[in-house]
Amino acid sequence: MHTLLRQLRVEPLESGKWFSATRQVDRDSIGEVIDLAVEVLPLDEVASGPGRELGLGRQWAAHRCLDFLVQELDKWPGVGCPLIAASMASPVIRNRNMAVRALTAWPRSAWPSDAESRLRQAISGEPEQDVKQRMSAALEGRSLD
Repeated sequence: MHTLLRQLRVEPLESGKWFSATRQVDRDSIGEVIDLAVEVLPLDEVASGPGRELGLGRQWAAHRCLDFLVQELDKWPGVGCPLIAASMASPVIRNRNMAVRALTAWPRSAWPSDAESRLRQAISGEPEQDVKQRMSAALEGRSLD
């Protein structure tokens, strides 16, 4: 795992390595992976606002990395909140869906203190009706999956 994290520090936009890292983590190492992602991924650039992007092509490399990370956060309640926040504000539809999926899987007690306000804000600007419905369902404590 440590070799993989060293490689990610050098080449943070290698989405396949983030995927591998998420497959190798346990309760003791998930925090290290998330901390590295927060440090090396351009989360502010990723969180540029909702859109209708599919995230295909080289220009979406950071979004793909984030996707591989956030898709696994449903297993780790309360872990990776900065990644979820960035995903919720991403122009890539799948990023937003994965953020909502993670929050929906977590008990409310594991949500970050600003999750409800972020969800409300995301709902108000969400261009995709099905994503908006998932966000609303998460806010209301129900699942659409």
